[in-house]
Amino acid sequence: MKLPELFATTELGNKAFHNALLKIRLHYVEDFYFEQEQVNLHWYKMKSSE
Repeated sequence: MKLPELFATTELGNKAFHNALLKIRLHYVEDFYFEQEQVNLHWYKMKSSE
């Protein structure tokens, strides 16, 4: 798939998935509160040129 960007999120306490996303070269962007689900999340992204 040729996508310009790829995004992912994890819950703040999910260290295993956080480490997995970093291992596959997604970059941590920021933490945010997803009001609809009332949960704090980490946000990650990867650009296609990376």
